[in-house]
Amino acid sequence: MLHRRLYTEHHPVRYLITYLISIVVAFELSHLFWEYFNGGVLSHYLLNRSGFPSISNGWGIVILPLLAWFSTSRIKKRITFPPDYVFIAPQNTQWNFN
Repeated sequence: MLHRRLYTEHHPVRYLITYLISIVVAFELSHLFWEYFNGGVLSHYLLNRSGFPSISNGWGIVILPLLAWFSTSRIKKRITFPPDYVFIAPQNTQWNFN
């Protein structure tokens, strides 16, 4: 089990996840700074009705990195295999594109 853990910790996909989340944070921070210095951070009303609560664009600094982490973690889980994994292609597969 230790061998498998070390394999997944040093996998190149892990570095891509870190870079992607860093890029998302940098873009969102630059977006919020631009909004702040050009009239203020916008808010959007639920269902576009002023009687409902508004949601600030500032929540993007929390939501977008979480979404990037979640999606890249799911991708990593699907493409990371242990070193002793053997892929066996299915035999007699019929492709129907009708």
